[in-house]
Order: sequence, then C-alpha cells, then structure tokens
Amino acid sequence: MQKGKLLFLRFAVIGAVLVSSQVVFAHSDWLNPQRGQGIFLELNRPVLKDQYDGVGIWSFFLSGELEIGRTSNLILELPYITYSEDRITYYGDITSHSESLVGNPYVGLRSSSTDNGFTWEVGGRLPIADKESVNAFIAAAFAHYLRLEAFAPKTVSMRGMFGYRYTSPEGLIVIAEAGPLFDIPTEDRDINDDELLADFSFQIWANPSNVVYFGGGLNGRFWISEDDLSFSDRLVANAIFAAQAQFGQVRPGLHLIVPLSNNYFDVVNVIIGANVAFFFPSGGNGW
Repeated sequence: MQKGKLLFLRFAVIGAVLVSSQVVFAHSDWLNPQRGQGIFLELNRPVLKDQYDGVGIWSFFLSGELEIGRTSNLILELPYITYSEDRITYYGDITSHSESLVGNPYVGLRSSSTDNGFTWEVGGRLPIADKESVNAFIAAAFAHYLRLEAFAPKTVSMRGMFGYRYTSPEGLIVIAEAGPLFDIPTEDRDINDDELLADFSFQIWANPSNVVYFGGGLNGRFWISEDDLSFSDRLVANAIFAAQAQFGQVRPGLHLIVPLSNNYFDVVNVIIGANVAFFFPSGGNGW
C-alpha cells in the first residue's frame, strides 16, 4: 500500500469525523427488539475501497440488558476497536502497525414493555477512551460514524430516544424513534464546543417461524448545533439488514450496514458483521 494512500485515508476519515461529529446510537437495538434479558456480542468489519487494502478495522460491542423494574430495563455496553495498516519505510520495506482502543462505556435505562405503545430510553457514556490512540479513534469514524461517541476521547454524551412500538398478532415488530444527543467535551473547551444532534430510527422485524427472524431499518442523525453546514452535510444515515437463528437461549446472526451518505460512502463500501445473543432463562428468548 502506498504512503500517499495512507495519508489520504487519514484525511478522509478526519473529514468524516468533522462532518459526522460524535454521534448517535448507544447500542444495536436490532439485537434485542423484544427487550429480552441477556448478554449480546456484536462484531463489525468495514469493507473499504480497493485502494485501502492495507488497512484493517475490527470493532466489538459487548452489552447486557437486565430488567430492574416493572417497566424498565438497565442497559450496559463496552465498545472496543482495533486498527492495523501496512506502512512503507524509508527503505521501501513494508511494516505493520496496529492500535486498539477501549471505548466509552454506556449506561442507560429503557422501557421494557413489548406491548403496543410509546417507548423511551435515556442514557450516557463515561469518558474513559484514551486520547493517545489517535489511529484507532480515526478508524472508529469508519466503523461506526453513527455512534462515534462510543470512542470519542474526553467527551461525555447524553441521549434520549422516544417513539412508538407496534407488534402485530403475527409477531411483526415496527419501531419508530427519535430524540436528542448532547456531546460535552471534558477538556479543551476553548476549542471544542458542546454539540446538539437529533437521532432517528425506523425498524421492521419479523419472526415468521419462531426459529429465524430477519428485518431491517434506517438509522440516522441530524446535526443541529453547527451553523456552517449544508442540509446534506448535516444529515447522515445507514441502512441496516440483519437475520438471526434461534437455538434455545442462544441466537447467532449476521448483519449488513450500508452507508447512505456520500461523504462516507466514498471510502467504505459496506460494513459486514456477526452477532450472538445469550438470553437468560428467566428473561425470555427475545421473542
């Protein structure tokens, strides 16, 4: 891989960060649309354009959901990302460089009801991400530009999501949600401002056989607090498709994330991933 391509990759990612900001979704709701109690692991691998074949990015999200009241669940999540690249030395040799980053843990509460009606979630992230892991943070802009606050160093984020949930007699689940996200820097406040963004999500999931469930949705956000951006630069979104198979309390699956924003899609083709859910015996199986 040529040095010039590596430099372009870095500048392109930084551009994505500036346009995307430190954004949106605290966890993947589609792993647990029925609010079951359990532990969830998500693995993501962005597929970059051919000219970036020397760059590798992997991300992991370990989360759990536990009922703590008649109408609410506790959500915990810990993100992790790795970055690697092939570098050309002054003498023309190729060396490998890698970096990893433990992200900002998420703590939140959300409605546990699976009936038709209004839904809510409130939560935030603690600022523990290491600001010295620059390359890993830049890589996070590609892997998860719609929840980049999971890896943003020295930044506290707080979010709320409010919407409506409908479950048909046949088990079809439709969820529509929206709400604000606040990003608050804990350092360099003379350079970094507080940011306000609006998040939105629309998802449809089906469980026709009680063995396999599948569906998809649209997740996105709108950057409110900046004055010098056009409408197209303020709005970013992903399309998501997923399928999982049920084996008792264990449910493995695959998912595909398709970037819909031009300033991001110019570098990333798609993001492919795998996931697995372990539901507690007392907490149902997610359906």
